Amino acid sequence: PWLLTEVLRGEWGFDGFVCSDLGAISRLHTTHRTASSPQDAIAQAVAAGMDMQFFDYDQDFFQRVVVELVESGRLALEAVDRAVAGILRVKFRLGLFDSPYVDPGLAGRVNRSAEHLELSLEAARRSICLLKNADALLPIRDEVRSIAVIGPSARVGRTGDYSAVPHGFTPTSVLDGIRSLAPRHVTVEHCRGTGILDDELEPVAGEFLLDSRLEPGGLSGAYYAGDLFVGEPVLTRVDAPVDFNWVLTTPDPRLPSDGFCVRWRGWLVPGQSERALLGVSCPDDVRLWVDDELIVDTWGVTGPLPTSRAVALEAGVRRAIRLEYRKRPGGGSVVRFGWQRGRVSREESMREASQLAARSDLAVLVVGDSEATCGESMDRADLVLPGRQAELVDAVIDAAEAIGTPVALVLINGRPAAIGPQAERVGAVVEAWYPGDRGGTAVAEVLFGRANPAGRLPLTFPRSVGQIPLYASMLHYTRQGYVDQAATPLYAFGHGLSYTSFALRDLEVVPDEIGPNGLVTVSITVRNTGAVAGDEIVRLSLGDRYSSVARPERELRRFARVHLDPGREARLCFTLTPTDLELLDSQMERVVEPGVFDVYLDGGVSRVRGSFSWQTVPGGSPVGRQVGEQARR
Repeated sequence: PWLLTEVLRGEWGFDGFVCSDLGAISRLHTTHRTASSPQDAIAQAVAAGMDMQFFDYDQDFFQRVVVELVESGRLALEAVDRAVAGILRVKFRLGLFDSPYVDPGLAGRVNRSAEHLELSLEAARRSICLLKNADALLPIRDEVRSIAVIGPSARVGRTGDYSAVPHGFTPTSVLDGIRSLAPRHVTVEHCRGTGILDDELEPVAGEFLLDSRLEPGGLSGAYYAGDLFVGEPVLTRVDAPVDFNWVLTTPDPRLPSDGFCVRWRGWLVPGQSERALLGVSCPDDVRLWVDDELIVDTWGVTGPLPTSRAVALEAGVRRAIRLEYRKRPGGGSVVRFGWQRGRVSREESMREASQLAARSDLAVLVVGDSEATCGESMDRADLVLPGRQAELVDAVIDAAEAIGTPVALVLINGRPAAIGPQAERVGAVVEAWYPGDRGGTAVAEVLFGRANPAGRLPLTFPRSVGQIPLYASMLHYTRQGYVDQAATPLYAFGHGLSYTSFALRDLEVVPDEIGPNGLVTVSITVRNTGAVAGDEIVRLSLGDRYSSVARPERELRRFARVHLDPGREARLCFTLTPTDLELLDSQMERVVEPGVFDVYLDGGVSRVRGSFSWQTVPGGSPVGRQVGEQARR
């Protein structure tokens, strides 16, 4: 009750409602062991200030238990009144009682509309970070006639954890983007080289599938409400590929979010004879038959089980496919029917990628993370590239160096990667993150110079996992040296290059001394000193030289992004208030202490520095809690 009642509602004045995270209530019983039963867990949660469950328990069970708890005296009626009032209050504010019905076609018209896809593309352009660009390798020069696009994330549009991709929509991959923007005289070839993980499966594309009527284009899917294949299906359609994430949605509004099942039938028609790994990526219940042979079965079983098997395929020879999926309560809601084609030795796969790089004018390596390595509950013990990707990068660089082929490294990932050995050897490093629905186009625009990268790292790239924790606002004394590597990060917070250059000059801090409730204006001139237009992001950080408690060396307080044509400049002004100077003292009170504060203005690669003094209140007494209260008001 202290946090959700005294602090949240009492001190902070919160009058909305509190919803638990998925599993938070049930874990009081199953994990934390503070509750002896589900009923006890519900009682503890509601009494503590929780107003609505996510979906730990069936709603009928949850409501029945709340009634029983009140009737037995184990839960105060006032707690239920508080929860109901908070929920109704928010509904009234949203106007749900005045206009209770929504436009059922709105989501279909708006979600991934042309306007939204264009916004997604612009967001990707603006977020891409150019971390290294030795000898101006990028943008790609006109004399390049052949490009090798290599890596497990080259041909797949990765959008990250909890990103639902609707039926019929395919995110743009880096390979798609490069092929669409490459000039006609440029040949673009692709080689996967390796997977993110050794057993990673790529979705089987529609060109290799027939439905139950032997029509090309996908597998016939029948969708049933409930967890048994009984009655008539709610929905039938042809799916290609079978690659779905239903965490945030359902296949159809008529299907429940929990407890539905799907049966796909059809044929797999390989384009070439090869030995492939065929299977299903899915945390829920699945069964896969190939020619009536059950090769994958996790139905009703918890714990790790094989979800793929090596299968000999012949070009043009149909293989009957039957795939059954059942959504477990609270399950992962992700299912992919996939394969690893050309199941050759690891050495042969690396050799193929290396040979492609060696015969090309430029090699673009696209590596990083996937939903299997980065997301909720996807902790890792190391930050090196997952699987055998580092080995692939090294093999390609070795082959490229032998004949002088430059290499650009593109990262598609959701966490910083310890890529020091690889970054040192490549000519360029592009951090694209999970770039969204049109991310592949944005990456290609940066590679070809149609977009000038201006993203700045919002976090720090360590040299190795041993440097963690490593972040911008660390305390003075926490930075330590190492006997076997530099103490500095591989790429620091805020780092980012451009295809042009910028200069910061004429820093002005006015006034140089302020008292209680005083304001400081910090001004800086930014000039584009290069040959092309671009964006610069200027960050203002503060450092308190001496304080009663340990403080970070620098703390970010303001930033601004400005677009400048070549030779143009702009004057940026930032206003600092006493709130920007506050700290939590030894009594956990927010205060502003007198002293000298250093002001740091940082661009992508440049920095200037100034300072100002925060003075004592009239009469010489030090600035303390009273000033801190005034600052907050």
